[in-house]
Order: sequence, then C-alpha cells, then structure tokens
Amino acid sequence: MNTEQVVNKIISEAEKNAEEIKAENDKQIFAYNQKTDELVQQYEQHSDELAQKAGEEEKRRILATARMKSRTEILSKKQQIVSKLNERVHDKMESLGKEQFQKLYAGLIKKNAVNGDEVIYPGSEEKFVDEDFVNSVNKDTGLKLTLAEERASFKRGISLSSGQVSINLSFEVLVEMAQSELEGEIHSQLFTE
Repeated sequence: MNTEQVVNKIISEAEKNAEEIKAENDKQIFAYNQKTDELVQQYEQHSDELAQKAGEEEKRRILATARMKSRTEILSKKQQIVSKLNERVHDKMESLGKEQFQKLYAGLIKKNAVNGDEVIYPGSEEKFVDEDFVNSVNKDTGLKLTLAEERASFKRGISLSSGQVSINLSFEVLVEMAQSELEGEIHSQLFTE
C-alpha cells in the first residue's frame, strides 16, 4: 500500500466513522427535536396566556428564547459529533503498525524533502523512526537524509529540517490535514437542517 492509499484508507475509515456517528446521533437529535417541539408547544401555550396579559411582544420573546435554547443544544450535540470524529481519526493514526507507519512516512518524506539532505527529528515518543528506517528511505529515494539525536517537541511523527526550513509532519499536523479535507463534507452533513 503506498502513502496515498494509506492516507485514503484513513480518510475512508474516518468518513465511515463519521457516517456511523451521524446515524447514531441523528436518532438522538430526532428524539431531542421531538422533546423540543413538545417544549415549544408548552411555551407557546403559556406564552398565549402571557400575551393576553402582557402583550404580543412578551410572546415573541419567550418563543425566541425557547428556539434559541433548542438550537444551542442541537449545535452542542453536533459539535460533540465532530469532536468524536476527530478523536477517532487521531486514534487511527496512533494505531498504525510499524510497516504502515514507515510506508506512510517514507512517502511523506519523499514528497516533502526540499534539498534531499534534510535532518529527521523524530517525535519525543516516536518508536518507528531509527537509523534502519532512514537508511531504507535513503536507499529507496536517493536522498541523503540523516537522523538527529535530538527529539522533536511533539509526541509522534517527524520533522524534516534543512537549514532554516523545518517541515512538521507530526501526527497532529497529519490529523489536522485529514480533518480539513473532511471538514466540508462533515459540516454539510451535520449542520444542514
């Protein structure tokens, strides 16, 4: 599996997870909407009585408050869905095996190497980046990369550095990239009424 296929697989699985989360939460939102409709009906009945006493303006204020509360709670649920999806994408990245990780990062290094003589700084907890990996990438790509003795400040992934140019290829950055690719689709599915 090449780098693009691994990234596409991660994105595909994230989309599948998003659909599952959406379906699960659609049920909850539907039930919540029914309850909200009942509350709105109760508020409307109550507001009719108040409107007779206090006037039409009071009625509009109460209804607007009920709708605002309902929308706020629905928005909160939808944001929870997006947050869960982000956690799942990150967990998928964290669960990559050594072979998948090294294929992914070999492709990322080849794609992002500027001069070909970059220094690789592994993350503080990175366990799959060692001299053998760097030598393998050099052999396969013709690059002249070296492994730094120091570690990067992030936990997983690598940073490529050449002179004053540094490219952050940490898990966090890759997850953010995958999220931004999915963000439009997720928001269109979750935030349309």
